[in-house]
Amino acid sequence: NSRLYRKAEDQRQIAQTLARLAFSASAYVHTLRNHVGAFGNYLMLAEHIQDLPPEQRHEVEE
Repeated sequence: NSRLYRKAEDQRQIAQTLARLAFSASAYVHTLRNHVGAFGNYLMLAEHIQDLPPEQRHEVEE
């Protein structure tokens, strides 16, 4: 009986550890996607800044 309990407890701890790892990985990917998206927006702005009139370009470049 104690052997079965110990095995079940070990499996529960392993499952908890894997769940924490999965949650951390998901949060990390979400953060990374936010940074990549912000960088993409910056690049898009940099590509189109030359199309702006000079007064607007000056405001963006400050």
